[in-house]
Formats: sequence, structure tokens, C-alpha cells
Amino acid sequence: NPSIIYVGAASGGLWKTSDDGATWTSLTDNLPNLGVTSILVHPANPDIMYMATGDADGFDTYSFGIMKSLDAGQTWKLTGFTSPLPELLLVAKLKFHPSNPDIIYAATKKGIYKTVNAGAAWVLKQAGRFKDIEVHPTDSTIWIASQFSGGIYRSVDSGETWGTVTNGLPTGGFSRIAVEFAPSAPHIVYALYVNTSDEGYYGLYRSDDTGNTWRLQSNSPNILGWESNGSDFGGQGEYDLTLNVHPTL
Repeated sequence: NPSIIYVGAASGGLWKTSDDGATWTSLTDNLPNLGVTSILVHPANPDIMYMATGDADGFDTYSFGIMKSLDAGQTWKLTGFTSPLPELLLVAKLKFHPSNPDIIYAATKKGIYKTVNAGAAWVLKQAGRFKDIEVHPTDSTIWIASQFSGGIYRSVDSGETWGTVTNGLPTGGFSRIAVEFAPSAPHIVYALYVNTSDEGYYGLYRSDDTGNTWRLQSNSPNILGWESNGSDFGGQGEYDLTLNVHPTL
């Protein structure tokens, strides 16, 4: 139903519209905090949803865990992934396994976690502060993830084990990284890097062999700045950063 849209706010909770955005209803007013960073809707049963609590971008709120709803967001319960608020945990992104939605991956401040039983139990697969995670469009064994200030990680066994990728990539001077596979050419992967010094554009890197080797595509103009022509310096790439590849080109 394309008239139903969900929106998660950094400190304003989860909202739902059923009329193409004409009216909205809050679904999370009674939760411990109102930060929402990532939302998943089950591909076969849209009544099943998952929500990463907390604001992993601006740290306005912290995560108390990953929640699950069985009634399209009307009520929520914690999954097996929980965290006391004093731990200051951040959950940056949730991602379904493309062929089995009971398998979910979570990129978090503490590492990459994986559940194989619809959230009942989670296992840490790779330690580190991770911000993004993506899966190969046609080969679900291949995953790419980005570690804040740590670079690109790659898995070829469905996220069970991870290793760093360095061939053609920078080793320092960057902070946040967004990653994305090309839907029409799945062997191509892109990585958008943010400059540590001013949160501006560090560079866009491309791999033509599913993340094994990389090359710099560009590092100017400053596409993360405020000027429309990229002539300024700096930006806020550490706070808001996303990357998408055209679906057919």
C-alpha cells in the first residue's frame, strides 16, 4: 500500500500516514525516548516492523534497543537487542537479509550484530563503530559495511566474518562513510567519504569487483557543502549522509 508511509525522527518518535501524507499519527509517544534512526517493514507481512531507537546521527537521544511490532506499529516490544541508556549505544542502520527476513543485521556503535530468529537473539559479528551496511543485490553472501574513521569492511559469508578492505582506499583523514551497490550492475560498489577536519567532501570511491579493489572517482567540488556549486568548504557530512545509485544506469 503506497499510501502508507513511516517516518522516524531524531527526537520526535515514529509517525505513520495512511493517506499519502495528508495526516500523520504518532506511534511511539510512550516509549522511554523518542529517537528513531532506522525502520524496517517486513517484505511479506507489513504488520511486522523493526525500529532502531535513538539518534545515531546527531546523538540527540541514545538507543535503548531494537524494537519489534506485530501490528503495523501500534504497539512495540523490545527484541533481544537491548541496552541501558547510560551505555550511550547508537544503532545506525537495520538491514534485512534479502531472501530471509528473519535474518537481520544491525550496524551499531559497538559493532555489526546479526539475528537469525527474527530478533529474539543477536550475536556480535564484528566490533567497531559502524554507520552503514549494504548487501549485494543478487548475491546475499556479499555484504559491505563502513566503520566510522575505520574504513570499509567486507563479508563474503553472509555476515558471519568480516575483513577490512584497503586496496585503493584512504587510511586516514575521514570520518563517516556511506556505501551502496549499483542495482543494475551489482559488481559495482560506491563509498562516499566525509572529511574529518571540516565534515566536507573527502571523496567518492568506486569498486568494480564487489569491493575488493577501489579507485577514487572524485574529491571536488565540495558536494557536501552549502553552496549549490560546491565552491565553499566544510559541511555536516558526519551528521546527515546518504548515498543511492541510479536503479538502471
